[in-house]
Amino acid sequence: MTYSQHLVIPDRSGTRVLFLEEGSGWSLPSTTDSDWMSAAPAQAWVRERLGLDVVILRCVLVDEDDTSEESGDAYIFTEDLSDQAPLVGSWRDEGAIAALTDERDRAAVSQWFTEDREGRPTALQPWGYPGWFATAVDWIEATLPQAQRVDQYATWSVSSLLRIETAAGRYYFKAAPTAFRHEAAVTEVLAQRFPDVIPRPIAIDGERGWMLTADFGDQLVATMEPSYWEGSLDALAGLQRRSVASVEFLLESGCQDRRPGRLETQVEELASEGSEWLPDAMLQRLRAGLSRFRELCEEVASAPIPNTLVHGDLHADNIVISDGDYLIFDWTDACVAHPFIDAATFLRYAERASIDQATCEHWRDRYLRGWEDLASYDVISRLFELVEPLTAMHQVITYRWLLDSLDPSERWQFGSAMEDWLTRALAGPEL
Repeated sequence: MTYSQHLVIPDRSGTRVLFLEEGSGWSLPSTTDSDWMSAAPAQAWVRERLGLDVVILRCVLVDEDDTSEESGDAYIFTEDLSDQAPLVGSWRDEGAIAALTDERDRAAVSQWFTEDREGRPTALQPWGYPGWFATAVDWIEATLPQAQRVDQYATWSVSSLLRIETAAGRYYFKAAPTAFRHEAAVTEVLAQRFPDVIPRPIAIDGERGWMLTADFGDQLVATMEPSYWEGSLDALAGLQRRSVASVEFLLESGCQDRRPGRLETQVEELASEGSEWLPDAMLQRLRAGLSRFRELCEEVASAPIPNTLVHGDLHADNIVISDGDYLIFDWTDACVAHPFIDAATFLRYAERASIDQATCEHWRDRYLRGWEDLASYDVISRLFELVEPLTAMHQVITYRWLLDSLDPSERWQFGSAMEDWLTRALAGPEL
Protein backbone atom coordinates (compact mmCIF):
# COMPACT_ATOMS: atom_id res chain seq x y z
CA MET A 1 0.00 0.00 0.00
CA THR A 2 1.24 3.47 -0.91
CA TYR A 3 -0.08 6.47 0.97
CA SER A 4 -0.12 10.13 0.03
CA GLN A 5 0.56 11.94 3.28
CA HIS A 6 -1.26 15.30 3.16
CA LEU A 7 0.34 17.57 5.74
CA VAL A 8 -1.43 20.30 7.66
CA ILE A 9 1.55 22.49 8.60
CA PRO A 10 0.65 25.51 10.76
CA ASP A 11 2.99 28.41 11.39
CA ARG A 12 4.40 28.94 14.88
CA SER A 13 1.34 30.93 15.91
CA GLY A 14 -1.01 28.17 14.77
CA THR A 15 -3.27 30.71 13.08
CA ARG A 16 -2.10 30.08 9.51
CA VAL A 17 -1.52 26.91 7.47
CA LEU A 18 0.89 26.32 4.61
CA PHE A 19 -0.71 26.04 1.14
CA LEU A 20 1.16 25.16 -2.06
CA GLU A 21 0.09 26.62 -5.38
CA GLU A 22 -1.27 24.00 -7.77
CA GLY A 23 -2.37 25.19 -11.19
CA SER A 24 -5.25 27.59 -10.68
CA GLY A 25 -5.75 26.57 -7.05
CA TRP A 26 -4.00 25.48 -3.89
CA SER A 27 -3.26 22.21 -2.10
CA LEU A 28 -1.70 20.90 1.07
CA PRO A 29 1.94 19.77 0.93
CA SER A 30 2.05 16.01 0.34
CA THR A 31 4.58 13.23 0.05
CA THR A 32 4.27 9.45 -0.34
CA ASP A 33 5.23 6.52 1.85
CA SER A 34 4.30 2.87 2.31
CA ASP A 35 2.98 3.43 5.83
CA TRP A 36 0.82 6.31 7.05
CA MET A 37 2.35 5.89 10.52
CA SER A 38 5.86 6.61 9.25
CA ALA A 39 7.15 9.99 10.33
CA ALA A 40 10.82 10.15 9.35
CA PRO A 41 10.30 10.24 5.54
CA ALA A 42 7.73 13.02 5.83
CA GLN A 43 10.01 15.00 8.13
CA ALA A 44 12.92 14.63 5.70
CA TRP A 45 10.76 15.66 2.73
CA VAL A 46 9.51 18.79 4.50
CA ARG A 47 13.04 19.70 5.54
CA GLU A 48 14.40 19.29 2.00
CA ARG A 49 11.53 20.67 -0.07
CA LEU A 50 10.01 23.28 2.23
CA GLY A 51 12.96 24.24 4.45
CA LEU A 52 10.94 23.62 7.64
CA ASP A 53 11.35 21.31 10.62
CA VAL A 54 8.09 19.67 11.64
CA VAL A 55 6.95 16.85 13.88
CA ILE A 56 3.90 14.72 13.27
CA LEU A 57 1.15 15.17 15.84
CA ARG A 58 -1.49 12.75 14.63
CA CYS A 59 -3.25 11.32 11.61
CA VAL A 60 -6.88 12.44 11.51
CA LEU A 61 -8.07 10.44 8.49
CA VAL A 62 -6.95 7.58 6.27
CA ASP A 63 -8.89 7.14 3.04
CA GLU A 64 -7.90 3.91 1.28
CA ASP A 65 -8.61 3.26 -2.37
CA ASP A 66 -10.70 0.10 -2.76
CA THR A 67 -9.35 -0.55 -6.26
CA SER A 68 -6.48 -2.89 -7.12
CA GLU A 69 -4.05 0.05 -7.05
CA GLU A 70 -3.65 -0.36 -3.25
CA SER A 71 -3.19 3.33 -2.59
CA GLY A 72 -4.55 5.65 0.03
CA ASP A 73 -4.51 9.16 1.41
CA ALA A 74 -3.59 10.13 4.96
CA TYR A 75 -4.35 13.56 6.44
CA ILE A 76 -1.84 14.49 9.11
CA PHE A 77 -1.58 17.33 11.62
CA THR A 78 1.93 18.60 12.32
CA GLU A 79 3.76 21.08 14.51
CA ASP A 80 6.23 23.50 12.94
CA LEU A 81 9.46 23.92 14.92
CA SER A 82 10.96 26.47 12.53
CA ASP A 83 11.27 30.22 12.76
CA GLN A 84 11.75 30.84 9.06
CA ALA A 85 9.57 31.25 6.03
CA PRO A 86 8.95 28.17 3.86
CA LEU A 87 10.98 27.80 0.66
CA VAL A 88 7.75 27.49 -1.34
CA GLY A 89 4.07 28.10 -0.69
CA SER A 90 2.24 30.62 1.44
CA TRP A 91 0.87 30.81 4.97
CA ARG A 92 -2.91 31.23 4.69
CA ASP A 93 -5.52 31.88 7.35
CA GLU A 94 -8.90 30.22 7.85
CA GLY A 95 -10.57 32.50 5.38
CA ALA A 96 -8.55 30.97 2.52
CA ILE A 97 -9.83 27.39 2.94
CA ALA A 98 -12.07 27.71 -0.12
CA ALA A 99 -8.97 28.16 -2.29
CA LEU A 100 -8.00 24.52 -1.71
CA THR A 101 -9.05 22.45 -4.71
CA ASP A 102 -9.46 19.12 -2.89
CA GLU A 103 -12.51 18.66 -0.68
CA ARG A 104 -10.62 16.46 1.79
CA ASP A 105 -7.84 19.05 2.07
CA ARG A 106 -10.50 21.62 2.93
CA ALA A 107 -12.04 19.33 5.57
CA ALA A 108 -8.67 18.64 7.22
CA VAL A 109 -7.69 22.31 7.37
CA SER A 110 -11.13 23.27 8.63
CA GLN A 111 -10.75 20.71 11.43
CA TRP A 112 -7.34 22.15 12.33
CA PHE A 113 -8.69 25.70 12.66
CA THR A 114 -11.74 24.51 14.60
CA GLU A 115 -9.54 22.67 17.09
CA ASP A 116 -7.16 25.63 17.32
CA ARG A 117 -10.09 27.85 18.17
CA GLU A 118 -12.11 25.50 20.41
CA GLY A 119 -9.41 23.20 21.81
CA ARG A 120 -7.90 19.84 20.86
CA PRO A 121 -9.66 16.60 21.87
CA THR A 122 -9.03 16.11 25.58
CA ALA A 123 -8.00 12.44 25.62
CA LEU A 124 -5.35 12.30 22.89
CA GLN A 125 -2.09 10.60 23.69
CA PRO A 126 0.49 13.12 25.00
CA TRP A 127 2.40 13.19 21.71
CA GLY A 128 -0.73 14.40 19.90
CA TYR A 129 -0.35 17.88 21.41
CA PRO A 130 2.09 20.62 20.37
CA GLY A 131 5.09 20.92 22.68
CA TRP A 132 5.37 17.24 23.61
CA PHE A 133 8.21 16.50 21.21
CA ALA A 134 10.42 19.21 22.72
CA THR A 135 9.80 17.80 26.21
CA ALA A 136 10.75 14.31 25.05
CA VAL A 137 13.92 15.62 23.37
CA ASP A 138 14.93 17.39 26.57
CA TRP A 139 14.67 14.09 28.47
CA ILE A 140 16.56 12.20 25.78
CA GLU A 141 19.41 14.71 25.70
CA ALA A 142 19.65 14.73 29.49
CA THR A 143 19.72 10.93 29.53
CA LEU A 144 21.93 10.54 26.46
CA PRO A 145 24.25 13.59 26.34
CA GLN A 146 25.96 12.31 23.20
CA ALA A 147 22.73 12.62 21.18
CA GLN A 148 23.42 14.47 17.94
CA ARG A 149 19.99 14.33 16.28
CA VAL A 150 16.51 13.22 17.30
CA ASP A 151 13.94 12.41 14.62
CA GLN A 152 10.50 10.93 14.70
CA TYR A 153 10.45 7.37 13.38
CA ALA A 154 6.77 6.44 13.58
CA THR A 155 3.73 7.61 15.47
CA TRP A 156 0.11 6.64 15.98
CA SER A 157 -2.33 6.25 18.85
CA VAL A 158 -0.50 3.37 20.57
CA SER A 159 3.11 4.51 20.39
CA SER A 160 5.49 7.28 19.49
CA LEU A 161 8.93 6.16 18.32
CA LEU A 162 11.89 8.51 18.01
CA ARG A 163 15.28 7.68 16.51
CA ILE A 164 18.44 9.14 18.04
CA GLU A 165 21.75 9.35 16.23
CA THR A 166 25.02 9.53 18.16
CA ALA A 167 28.69 9.14 17.26
CA ALA A 168 28.60 5.81 19.11
CA GLY A 169 25.53 4.43 17.32
CA ARG A 170 21.78 4.64 17.07
CA TYR A 171 19.18 4.54 19.84
CA TYR A 172 15.40 4.44 19.94
CA PHE A 173 12.92 6.13 22.26
CA LYS A 174 9.41 4.79 22.78
CA ALA A 175 6.45 6.38 24.51
CA ALA A 176 3.57 4.06 25.34
CA PRO A 177 -0.09 5.10 25.46
CA THR A 178 -1.88 5.85 28.70
CA ALA A 179 -3.46 2.38 28.91
CA PHE A 180 -0.07 0.68 28.53
CA ARG A 181 2.12 3.11 30.44
CA HIS A 182 3.43 0.16 32.46
CA GLU A 183 5.31 -1.17 29.41
CA ALA A 184 8.60 0.61 30.16
CA ALA A 185 8.83 -0.64 33.75
CA VAL A 186 7.69 -4.15 32.83
CA THR A 187 10.17 -4.35 29.94
CA GLU A 188 13.01 -3.38 32.26
CA VAL A 189 12.03 -6.10 34.75
CA LEU A 190 11.65 -8.73 32.02
CA ALA A 191 15.00 -7.84 30.46
CA GLN A 192 16.73 -8.13 33.82
CA ARG A 193 15.34 -11.62 34.28
CA PHE A 194 15.65 -12.81 30.65
CA PRO A 195 18.48 -10.71 29.16
CA ASP A 196 19.26 -13.15 26.35
CA VAL A 197 15.76 -12.88 24.84
CA ILE A 198 14.44 -9.43 25.80
CA PRO A 199 16.44 -6.25 25.00
CA ARG A 200 16.95 -4.11 28.09
CA PRO A 201 16.24 -0.37 28.07
CA ILE A 202 19.18 1.83 28.99
CA ALA A 203 16.81 4.24 30.72
CA ILE A 204 13.11 4.51 31.54
CA ASP A 205 10.67 7.06 32.92
CA GLY A 206 8.01 4.77 34.37
CA GLU A 207 5.64 7.58 35.31
CA ARG A 208 5.44 8.84 31.74
CA GLY A 209 5.81 5.43 30.09
CA TRP A 210 9.05 6.35 28.27
CA MET A 211 12.02 4.12 27.54
CA LEU A 212 15.29 4.41 25.66
CA THR A 213 17.01 1.41 24.07
CA ALA A 214 20.15 0.88 22.05
CA ASP A 215 19.60 -0.19 18.46
CA PHE A 216 19.43 -3.99 18.39
CA GLY A 217 19.32 -4.31 14.64
CA ASP A 218 16.73 -4.44 11.89
CA GLN A 219 16.83 -8.12 10.96
CA LEU A 220 13.14 -8.67 11.58
CA VAL A 221 12.07 -12.29 11.38
CA ALA A 222 9.14 -11.12 9.23
CA THR A 223 11.63 -10.32 6.44
CA MET A 224 13.53 -13.60 6.69
CA GLU A 225 13.10 -17.11 5.32
CA PRO A 226 10.68 -19.54 7.05
CA SER A 227 13.36 -21.40 9.01
CA TYR A 228 13.82 -18.28 11.14
CA TRP A 229 10.10 -18.17 11.85
CA GLU A 230 10.32 -21.73 13.10
CA GLY A 231 13.27 -20.78 15.26
CA SER A 232 11.18 -17.99 16.77
CA LEU A 233 8.78 -20.56 18.20
CA ASP A 234 11.73 -22.46 19.68
CA ALA A 235 12.91 -19.26 21.36
CA LEU A 236 9.39 -18.57 22.59
CA ALA A 237 9.03 -22.03 24.12
CA GLY A 238 12.38 -21.69 25.86
CA LEU A 239 11.41 -18.32 27.34
CA GLN A 240 8.02 -19.61 28.45
CA ARG A 241 9.46 -22.68 30.17
CA ARG A 242 12.01 -20.56 32.04
CA SER A 243 9.32 -18.11 33.15
CA VAL A 244 7.19 -20.68 34.98
CA ALA A 245 9.13 -20.27 38.22
CA SER A 246 8.71 -16.47 38.02
CA VAL A 247 4.94 -16.20 37.55
CA GLU A 248 4.17 -14.61 40.91
CA PHE A 249 7.12 -12.24 40.56
CA LEU A 250 5.93 -11.23 37.07
CA LEU A 251 2.43 -10.47 38.34
CA GLU A 252 3.84 -8.37 41.17
CA SER A 253 6.08 -6.55 38.67
CA GLY A 254 3.24 -5.26 36.51
CA CYS A 255 2.45 -8.03 34.02
CA GLN A 256 -1.30 -8.27 33.53
CA ASP A 257 -3.18 -11.28 34.91
CA ARG A 258 -4.78 -12.99 31.91
CA ARG A 259 -4.84 -16.54 33.26
CA PRO A 260 -7.88 -18.62 32.22
CA GLY A 261 -9.86 -17.81 35.36
CA ARG A 262 -9.27 -14.08 34.99
CA LEU A 263 -10.00 -14.18 31.25
CA GLU A 264 -13.27 -15.95 32.01
CA THR A 265 -14.28 -13.10 34.34
CA GLN A 266 -13.32 -10.45 31.78
CA VAL A 267 -15.40 -12.11 29.05
CA GLU A 268 -18.36 -12.42 31.41
CA GLU A 269 -18.09 -8.71 32.16
CA LEU A 270 -18.05 -7.91 28.45
CA ALA A 271 -21.12 -10.09 27.86
CA SER A 272 -22.94 -8.38 30.73
CA GLU A 273 -21.96 -4.78 30.01
CA GLY A 274 -21.92 -4.89 26.22
CA SER A 275 -19.79 -2.68 23.99
CA GLU A 276 -20.41 -0.02 21.38
CA TRP A 277 -17.89 -1.89 19.24
CA LEU A 278 -20.01 -5.03 18.99
CA PRO A 279 -23.41 -5.41 17.32
CA ASP A 280 -26.25 -6.68 19.51
CA ALA A 281 -26.55 -9.90 17.52
CA MET A 282 -22.92 -10.76 18.25
CA LEU A 283 -23.33 -9.99 21.95
CA GLN A 284 -26.28 -12.37 22.00
CA ARG A 285 -24.11 -15.08 20.45
CA LEU A 286 -21.44 -14.38 23.06
CA ARG A 287 -23.95 -14.69 25.89
CA ALA A 288 -25.26 -17.93 24.42
CA GLY A 289 -21.73 -19.35 24.38
CA LEU A 290 -20.72 -18.23 27.88
CA SER A 291 -21.50 -21.55 29.56
CA ARG A 292 -19.27 -23.44 27.15
CA PHE A 293 -16.55 -20.79 27.41
CA ARG A 294 -16.52 -21.20 31.19
CA GLU A 295 -16.05 -24.94 30.72
CA LEU A 296 -13.17 -24.32 28.32
CA CYS A 297 -11.43 -21.98 30.77
CA GLU A 298 -11.80 -24.47 33.59
CA GLU A 299 -10.54 -27.33 31.43
CA VAL A 300 -7.52 -25.33 30.26
CA ALA A 301 -6.78 -24.16 33.80
CA SER A 302 -6.77 -27.74 35.12
CA ALA A 303 -4.55 -29.11 32.33
CA PRO A 304 -0.91 -30.03 33.06
CA ILE A 305 0.57 -27.09 31.10
CA PRO A 306 1.33 -24.21 33.52
CA ASN A 307 0.73 -20.49 33.01
CA THR A 308 3.78 -18.56 31.83
CA LEU A 309 4.93 -15.17 30.64
CA VAL A 310 2.94 -14.31 27.49
CA HIS A 311 3.79 -11.54 25.02
CA GLY A 312 0.15 -11.05 24.04
CA ASP A 313 0.71 -9.82 20.48
CA LEU A 314 3.46 -12.06 19.18
CA HIS A 315 4.22 -11.90 15.48
CA ALA A 316 7.31 -11.92 13.29
CA ASP A 317 7.55 -8.11 13.25
CA ASN A 318 8.16 -8.18 17.02
CA ILE A 319 11.13 -10.55 16.79
CA VAL A 320 14.60 -9.69 15.55
CA ILE A 321 17.81 -11.66 15.02
CA SER A 322 20.73 -9.92 16.75
CA ASP A 323 24.18 -11.53 16.82
CA GLY A 324 22.54 -14.89 16.16
CA ASP A 325 20.06 -14.59 19.05
CA TYR A 326 16.30 -14.14 18.90
CA LEU A 327 15.19 -10.98 20.65
CA ILE A 328 11.49 -10.43 21.38
CA PHE A 329 10.42 -6.81 21.87
CA ASP A 330 7.32 -4.61 22.13
CA TRP A 331 5.99 -5.95 25.45
CA THR A 332 3.00 -3.62 25.56
CA ASP A 333 0.64 -6.54 26.27
CA ALA A 334 2.93 -8.49 28.63
CA CYS A 335 0.89 -10.76 30.86
CA VAL A 336 0.73 -14.08 32.64
CA ALA A 337 -1.53 -16.44 30.72
CA HIS A 338 -1.61 -19.86 29.09
CA PRO A 339 1.52 -20.19 26.94
CA PHE A 340 -0.29 -21.60 23.93
CA ILE A 341 -1.95 -18.20 23.42
CA ASP A 342 1.33 -16.77 22.13
CA ALA A 343 1.97 -19.71 19.81
CA ALA A 344 -1.57 -19.59 18.43
CA THR A 345 -1.32 -15.82 17.88
CA PHE A 346 2.04 -16.21 16.12
CA LEU A 347 0.63 -18.89 13.82
CA ARG A 348 -2.45 -16.77 13.09
CA TYR A 349 -0.22 -13.92 11.92
CA ALA A 350 1.84 -16.42 9.89
CA GLU A 351 -1.30 -17.48 8.04
CA ARG A 352 -2.07 -13.84 7.28
CA ALA A 353 1.49 -13.48 5.97
CA SER A 354 0.70 -16.24 3.44
CA ILE A 355 2.70 -19.00 5.14
CA ASP A 356 1.11 -22.21 3.83
CA GLN A 357 -1.01 -24.39 6.09
CA ALA A 358 1.33 -27.40 5.99
CA THR A 359 4.23 -25.27 7.20
CA CYS A 360 2.16 -23.75 9.99
CA GLU A 361 1.06 -27.21 11.12
CA HIS A 362 4.67 -28.38 11.16
CA TRP A 363 5.66 -25.38 13.29
CA ARG A 364 2.76 -26.03 15.65
CA ASP A 365 3.75 -29.67 16.12
CA ARG A 366 7.38 -28.73 16.74
CA TYR A 367 6.31 -26.19 19.35
CA LEU A 368 3.99 -28.67 21.08
CA ARG A 369 6.71 -31.34 21.22
CA GLY A 370 8.58 -29.01 23.53
CA TRP A 371 5.96 -29.66 26.23
CA GLU A 372 5.85 -33.46 25.98
CA ASP A 373 7.65 -33.90 29.28
CA LEU A 374 4.47 -32.64 30.97
CA ALA A 375 1.84 -34.61 29.05
CA SER A 376 1.40 -36.86 26.05
CA TYR A 377 1.36 -35.32 22.61
CA ASP A 378 -2.32 -36.24 22.16
CA VAL A 379 -3.24 -34.41 25.37
CA ILE A 380 -1.17 -31.36 24.42
CA SER A 381 -2.53 -31.27 20.88
CA ARG A 382 -6.10 -31.42 22.16
CA LEU A 383 -5.29 -28.66 24.66
CA PHE A 384 -4.01 -26.45 21.85
CA GLU A 385 -7.42 -26.77 20.17
CA LEU A 386 -9.16 -25.82 23.41
CA VAL A 387 -6.94 -22.75 23.76
CA GLU A 388 -7.81 -21.44 20.28
CA PRO A 389 -11.04 -19.66 21.36
CA LEU A 390 -9.28 -18.39 24.50
CA THR A 391 -6.63 -16.87 22.23
CA ALA A 392 -9.24 -14.98 20.23
CA MET A 393 -11.08 -13.89 23.39
CA HIS A 394 -7.76 -12.71 24.82
CA GLN A 395 -7.46 -10.33 21.85
CA VAL A 396 -11.09 -9.24 22.22
CA ILE A 397 -10.44 -8.15 25.80
CA THR A 398 -7.19 -6.40 24.84
CA TYR A 399 -8.94 -4.39 22.14
CA ARG A 400 -11.84 -3.55 24.45
CA TRP A 401 -9.38 -2.16 26.99
CA LEU A 402 -7.48 -0.25 24.32
CA LEU A 403 -10.52 1.22 22.56
CA ASP A 404 -12.04 2.35 25.84
CA SER A 405 -8.80 4.17 26.68
CA LEU A 406 -8.46 6.09 23.40
CA ASP A 407 -9.91 9.44 22.49
CA PRO A 408 -13.00 8.83 20.30
CA SER A 409 -11.30 10.68 17.45
CA GLU A 410 -8.58 8.00 17.26
CA ARG A 411 -10.59 4.80 17.61
CA TRP A 412 -11.06 4.52 13.84
CA GLN A 413 -7.45 3.27 13.63
CA PHE A 414 -8.54 -0.16 14.87
CA GLY A 415 -11.54 -0.56 12.62
CA SER A 416 -13.40 -3.77 13.34
CA ALA A 417 -10.54 -5.54 15.17
CA MET A 418 -12.56 -6.34 18.28
CA GLU A 419 -15.49 -7.68 16.28
CA ASP A 420 -13.18 -9.66 13.98
CA TRP A 421 -11.52 -11.46 16.90
CA LEU A 422 -14.86 -12.22 18.54
CA THR A 423 -16.16 -13.58 15.24
CA ARG A 424 -13.13 -15.88 15.12
CA ALA A 425 -13.70 -17.04 18.70
CA LEU A 426 -17.36 -17.82 18.13
CA ALA A 427 -16.78 -19.49 14.76
CA GLY A 428 -14.61 -22.28 16.16
CA PRO A 429 -16.08 -25.73 16.83
CA GLU A 430 -15.53 -25.43 20.58
CA LEU A 431 -18.04 -22.57 20.85
